[in-house]
Amino acid sequence: MAQVVTKSVLRRSKRRSAVWGCLGASLLATVGFVACGTSNTSAKVSLRDLTADEAQADFRQLVEGFRNLYGPLEFKERRYGFSFDQLVTDTEAKLKAARSDNDVYAIYAEFLARFDDGHVSIRFPSKSSLGFNRVTIPIFAEPLDGKPIVTALADPTVADLGVAIGDEVVSVDGVGAKDLLERFVALEGMANEVSREHLYFRLFNRRNYSGDLFPTEPEAVIVVRKPDGTERTIKASWRRTNDLDRPVDASSGSPGQTLLTAPLAAEMNATTGLNTIGSPKPFFATPQAQQSFGFAEVSPSADMLAKYNLKPRTAPKIYASLFKHEGKTVLLVRQPGYSPETFAEVAKYLNAYRAILNQFEGLADVLVVDQTLNPGGYLDYCQGFAQLFLNKAGPGFVQSFNTDRKWIQSYRSWALELDPNLASQAALRKIAVSQQ
Repeated sequence: MAQVVTKSVLRRSKRRSAVWGCLGASLLATVGFVACGTSNTSAKVSLRDLTADEAQADFRQLVEGFRNLYGPLEFKERRYGFSFDQLVTDTEAKLKAARSDNDVYAIYAEFLARFDDGHVSIRFPSKSSLGFNRVTIPIFAEPLDGKPIVTALADPTVADLGVAIGDEVVSVDGVGAKDLLERFVALEGMANEVSREHLYFRLFNRRNYSGDLFPTEPEAVIVVRKPDGTERTIKASWRRTNDLDRPVDASSGSPGQTLLTAPLAAEMNATTGLNTIGSPKPFFATPQAQQSFGFAEVSPSADMLAKYNLKPRTAPKIYASLFKHEGKTVLLVRQPGYSPETFAEVAKYLNAYRAILNQFEGLADVLVVDQTLNPGGYLDYCQGFAQLFLNKAGPGFVQSFNTDRKWIQSYRSWALELDPNLASQAALRKIAVSQQ
């Protein structure tokens, strides 16, 4: 992680602050703005907000990070019809009118959202002049068929209020869920409409720089629609938290949890404590559901695994079940995400799915693949997985890159996973010459 200390932040009197620009897979670098004075003594001193000059200086550093490292910058300008230089100028004007750190942070977030890139995010100080950095209600909502559905409760006592898994969130504080979603998108850009729907997570997780989306009342008035169509109004208290006081451990989770590479996915798990995103088991496979439908978990035999060069002890563990529904036998297979720990493991995962399908699809009338709440991952894995269900070769994929040192280093790392003989510059030059 590359960190750069800005002079403007260092000049702040008795001020502790940290801003991380997590410009992930697309920007391929992390530009850090880290202040001095992180001792316990300075942490007890009251904080002051950034001055206008300091906010501009931090922003200029963020801009330079984009100019130098963000590969698809020109493509984004063409795709979304904006000028980067003009966007910078407009953002600088907004910063001049900012009245608080939260105003500044919101402007930074709006700047990044303009690129509609789910792998680009920014982190701000865990403690603000408010004394906390976000408010939450322990209800986790995710899109299912375009609707915000409650898929988990981080605190079981919330169920006593009358909300349950499977409820649809209709509105919060009198504002419709879909209207709120559009306002969340302005602070966190996503590449497409399906991805944007995952920002329903923000219905009950508001950051301190959310502007007028930040609650002003201690309780939220929530309307939910039950599976039978009836609506119920409940009140739930917002809880203050500084739960992102440290960088998110994106690889944390239960055994079999997929590696989280998208910042929003990692934040969802970190702030809820649920490890729902990328979970190896379907969120709806509750004990009650499994008993009601008669889920019978299945796994391929050692002989079937051997057919695909896998061993029971080392083969990827993939959730699969058989159950009956409306006279049909259903094979349910879970796809939690496309990010194994290394790219070299992609082939093992694909073979594990082949083994499951080969052994059990003949017993089923219907195949259901559950990839809800998956955080994405390797494109080649996605393609290979889709190919499992095609009778002929699917379309190929072509991608162009604006080459920089970070891209080159990333490709070298991936290549080394597949062939350690590519370690030296001489070996790479030899390959290049042989291809001429």
